Amino acid sequence: MSDLLTAIFIQILLCAGLFHLGTRLSEHRGSARFGLSVAVAVAGMAIYGGLLWNRPVMASILPGSGLIVLANWLPLWGCFFAGIYSQSTKVSRSRRSVVGAVCLVACLYSTIQPVTGTAPVCGHGMMTPAGLQYQSTPFTCSAACAVSLLNMHGIDATESELADLCLTRQGTHWMGLYRGLKVKTANTAWDVEVTEFDPHRFASPVFDSPGILALDIDSSVFPEDVDHGFQSDVGHSVVFLQKQSDEVITVFDPSPDFGVEDWGTDVLRCVRGGVVLRLVPRNERIAWSPVHRRVASALLERGATAGL
Repeated sequence: MSDLLTAIFIQILLCAGLFHLGTRLSEHRGSARFGLSVAVAVAGMAIYGGLLWNRPVMASILPGSGLIVLANWLPLWGCFFAGIYSQSTKVSRSRRSVVGAVCLVACLYSTIQPVTGTAPVCGHGMMTPAGLQYQSTPFTCSAACAVSLLNMHGIDATESELADLCLTRQGTHWMGLYRGLKVKTANTAWDVEVTEFDPHRFASPVFDSPGILALDIDSSVFPEDVDHGFQSDVGHSVVFLQKQSDEVITVFDPSPDFGVEDWGTDVLRCVRGGVVLRLVPRNERIAWSPVHRRVASALLERGATAGL
């Protein structure tokens, strides 16, 4: 938790600095300097919202376990514009105080929101001999996938531990999943890599090793008579095991009714977006063979896992 507290402290300092900058900038209201500064801020906010917000590229810019806090730049702009508004002479002081206070409280809540609440209480979800972890609650598919991926790389973990580290509440944001993996791989031979999921690029090196697919599924695309188990507007995570072809992949679905199964175009065409998280060696001397052996063991459990 210290990593998150540090990230929150940094974010609050940045918010305070930008609020102060906004108040100072207001002293030049009506000048070219003021207009240019506001235009740059608005353009930056638009670029962030369109290209960076909730995108894996943020993990390259801020590659740390505090990503889920530090990648949220909306409070920074909120505080900057609140600082400008607080010095407006066209609005009464009382109104400025109320609106400014509400804005600052909203920015503060947005900063600390990832650490609010508690993780679900996990039961004794079944783990297969190959180390594939089934989820024991409706909300811990990502945590279970993280356990499975870590096991494949020789790192012990439990579903309850990962639900806490990944900041699971009624689901898990991919940045929370990233955080859990970063904490567990600290001081190991492995690091965490996250990329956009593209079902049309299975030839990419990203799919040469196992990983977690954290996906948004549009279940309305499925025919009504298909028992798919997905819910629209609710993300789901599975473990990618191997590529069968450019159109078929083998995954481990941690839902107890599924397990190791093949996903073809009938499933992949329902994916609206998502990310791939995988573990990569910190140096080239790390051997992949133990990982591939564990993946092979997992593939042998096909059929024996479904419906458990």
